[in-house]
Amino acid sequence: MHTIKTMIENAQALGFTTFDGVDPDNAVSAVLIRVGEGYDAAMVTGDINVHVRHVEAEQTTNMLSGIAGGLTNVSRIVGGLTVMVWLLAIVILVIAFAMISRERTKEFAILRVMGASRGMVSRLLLTESALVSLAGSVLGLIVGALVVFPFSRAISGSLGMPYLTPGAGVIVGMATGSLLLAVLAGSLTAAFAAGRAGKTDAGLVLREGA
Repeated sequence: MHTIKTMIENAQALGFTTFDGVDPDNAVSAVLIRVGEGYDAAMVTGDINVHVRHVEAEQTTNMLSGIAGGLTNVSRIVGGLTVMVWLLAIVILVIAFAMISRERTKEFAILRVMGASRGMVSRLLLTESALVSLAGSVLGLIVGALVVFPFSRAISGSLGMPYLTPGAGVIVGMATGSLLLAVLAGSLTAAFAAGRAGKTDAGLVLREGA
C-alpha cells in the first residue's frame, strides 16, 4: 500500500492527469482480505462477486499472473514486429545495393582498366555502403528523437496511460546499439554486390558499352 501511495505521488509530480484530485493519504483503491483457515480463496472471491455489489474481487496470485502474462504477450508481439522490420530492411538493402552495383558496372570496369584491383573495387563499394548506412542511421535516430521526446505528453494522452521514457543511459545504449546494428546490416548486405563488382570483366563491359 505504501508503494501505491508513492506511485500516485510520483505520477502527480510528473504532471500526469490520471490521479487529478486524488489524495494519496486518503485514497482507497483496494482492500486486502486475509482468508481464514478452512476457507478456499477462490470460493470466497466468488461469493464476494456474487453478493457484494459494485465490488470486484480478485485473487492476488491471479491478478499478478494476469498482468505478467499480458506484459509477456506484449513483449513477444513487439519483439516479433522488430524482427520482421529488420528482415524487411535487410531485403530492401540487398535489392538496393544490387541495383546500384549493376548501374555502376561501367564505372567499376573503368576503375579496373585504370589499375584498381578487384579488392579495391570491393572495398570501395563496402566503404560507400557503410557510410550510407551510418548517415541513414543517424538521420533515423534524430527523426525518432524529434518525434518521441517532444510529443511524449501527446503519446500519453492517446494511449490513455502514463508514458515514461527510460533513463539517459538506457537511451544512449539503445541508440548506440541500433546505430552499430544498422551499419553492420548495411555492410553485410552490400558484401554480395561488392563481390560481384570485384569479379567484373572490365574488357567485356567496356566493349558492350561501346
